[in-house]
Amino acid sequence: MARIRSIHPGIFTDEAFMTASPHARLLIMGLWCEAFDDGVFEWKPLTLKVRLMPADAIEVAPLLAELEGLNFVRRFQAKGKTYGLIRNFQKYQRPKKPNRSGVLPEELRSYVLGEGIGSDVVQEEFGTSGEPLPHGEEDGGGGGIGGKEGAASGAGAPSREAALAQAAPRRSGTDELGGLLRPLVGSLPVSVDPDLSPILALLREGLTEADVIAGVQACVERARRKPRCWGDFENWIRRAAKDRLEAAPRLPLPAAIRAPDPEKIRRGLFILACEHFRGRWSDGWSNATRPGHPDCTTPEEIIEEARLAVELERSVDLNRRQERHPAFAH
Repeated sequence: MARIRSIHPGIFTDEAFMTASPHARLLIMGLWCEAFDDGVFEWKPLTLKVRLMPADAIEVAPLLAELEGLNFVRRFQAKGKTYGLIRNFQKYQRPKKPNRSGVLPEELRSYVLGEGIGSDVVQEEFGTSGEPLPHGEEDGGGGGIGGKEGAASGAGAPSREAALAQAAPRRSGTDELGGLLRPLVGSLPVSVDPDLSPILALLREGLTEADVIAGVQACVERARRKPRCWGDFENWIRRAAKDRLEAAPRLPLPAAIRAPDPEKIRRGLFILACEHFRGRWSDGWSNATRPGHPDCTTPEEIIEEARLAVELERSVDLNRRQERHPAFAH
């Protein structure tokens, strides 16, 4: 069941979001509403088309492939079914009573957590169901991503972000990341910086290891001021990610549906009217095209044209029979 979600205003200036086609941008917002509270949704293009884009002449399967190519979503298999996962979903969507899918793989949790703390630290509660929550409840009543979530906690009480940060588990992977990056920087001062959190934050945003490596190499080779901490690489890594997205092949947009040809419509109505006057009307045809019927919507000029055409046919046919059999004329 669809749910109320929050939209962060920063999405509209996100590089990947701006690269996506207009329908793909609309689809990602629709997926937020369709997804469970752990960021998982069922990968069913036809069902998503009916629920999210019923009035648009467009296929959802190519749009999902486009979003997957831009790293907005990721596909995975669980319990014999295909599911999708929305990047950074739990970073911005924090319902009070999360209704989870129960199929999110542990190795993909970081994909939906983002660099912030998601709803993985919010305990399951009794009474959770698929019903949509009242307006404003999706982010704890704060009115959106930028809402003042700690306003109701009272003076001197710790903010919700601070409480979640204290409860958040520490993540592993720093050693592997350091082993990957330190050979790239050699003996530069940054090699002794133990704080790799800026790079980890970029990876949680959805940037790839290839983006990180390309950005670090570009900075080492071209930067005038040599990096002294890992945060100095952020702009270079983001630039590498932007270059990758711009170089990626864009999926062609579906061909526009042609407008009905008025002449073909008129010709069809004329043929049906002629069949009526010939006495060959089929009960399977619509009464809206049958001359003389109360439901008929065929223009009068087409009906009259068909009547005259059938009369002419009959006259020509009679003349031919008279020519072949002169005695028939008398």
